[in-house]
Amino acid sequence: MRSIAMTRTSLAVLWASATCCGAIGRAFDVPLWELAAWFAAVALLVATVVVARFAREETLVRPLVYRAAAVAWLAVALAGFAIGFAPGATDISEVYILYFAIMMILAYRAVVARGPRPAMLAVTVSLFAWLPLGALTLMGGHPRHPRPTPVMTVATNTALAGVLLLAGLVATAALVSFRSADGLPTATARS
Repeated sequence: MRSIAMTRTSLAVLWASATCCGAIGRAFDVPLWELAAWFAAVALLVATVVVARFAREETLVRPLVYRAAAVAWLAVALAGFAIGFAPGATDISEVYILYFAIMMILAYRAVVARGPRPAMLAVTVSLFAWLPLGALTLMGGHPRHPRPTPVMTVATNTALAGVLLLAGLVATAALVSFRSADGLPTATARS
């Protein structure tokens, strides 16, 4: 049990580090840091799924930490969804409505979850579901005389970055907030 708790704590520290890397990249407009944070999150997602050993029944031992992170995630997804319906919404904002709707549903499932599995599913979807939409929005080409970026597009991009950053925070919170309900290691014994 101790080794599983230590493994989860180590993974949580790595998730927090990747999230901080992404936040610094976003704050100081360093896209390379944001890209590095995304690749680190993908690697950590694989490591978390393989190593963390989530049980079907787990107890929420730090409800305030986990619920605060999940509710913040839900709020940012809701804001991104609302931006798409706001007056003056751009085509990019409207394209991302589907992503934010999916993230709202999954973030809500993470808020009411009794174990870390719904949170990790939502993290997985959040890391990959925006990629096709991002590729679609990049197909517009580059005009000879670039115009200023509309405010609603900036708001959509900010909400997208918020959802992606909070995904790392929710993964961190899920790793440190849940413990096996029976107090026994969650690995199955092999005969």
